[in-house]
Amino acid sequence: MPFYESTFIVRPDASPQQVEALAGEMETLVKDQGGAVPKTEIWGLKSLAYKIKKNRKGHYVYMTMEAPAAALGELERNLHFNEDVLRFMSIKIDELDPEASPMMRNKSSREDRSIRRDGEREPDVEEAGEAAKAEAPKVEAAKAETPTVEAAKAETPTVEAAKAETPTVEAAKAETPTVEAAKAETPTVEASEGETTKEGDN
Repeated sequence: MPFYESTFIVRPDASPQQVEALAGEMETLVKDQGGAVPKTEIWGLKSLAYKIKKNRKGHYVYMTMEAPAAALGELERNLHFNEDVLRFMSIKIDELDPEASPMMRNKSSREDRSIRRDGEREPDVEEAGEAAKAEAPKVEAAKAETPTVEAAKAETPTVEAAKAETPTVEAAKAETPTVEAAKAETPTVEASEGETTKEGDN
């Protein structure tokens, strides 16, 4: 027998129990026609890409089946006349996939927040507490190695020490030659003229 997969969208105001009941009816219909339904998945309420019969959302149901063409025709006829079904589509496939569909895998990964993307389990509360206790000695050792504020203050020179090292204005004045001292060291014009006349007399 050929393999098919069928997906249909149920109106958004239907309850999850009504959606499950409708999926069960469609399974029974296929089985009564001589087919088998190995997998039925209810993907839940999802947004539609565009409005269908004035609805923006719908409950998605996915079924895989091994059934004769007559069973598929009867399933599609019932889906067409059911007022709760907005759209449906069935396609023929080469083989049945026993794994969960990608939609269900994504849904389960979103629901299970305790699993990380790399496959490792996040620690629970008790494990987190034990890990914190194990880290406590390392934290204490790091604190002991880190210089404290008091030690940093002791190493930093104070304002008084900086003032003691900086020369004062009085010391700078004492080191700078005064105008009188500069005049005393500089030869005057009269003295230089006297020296030139003495040289001329010789």
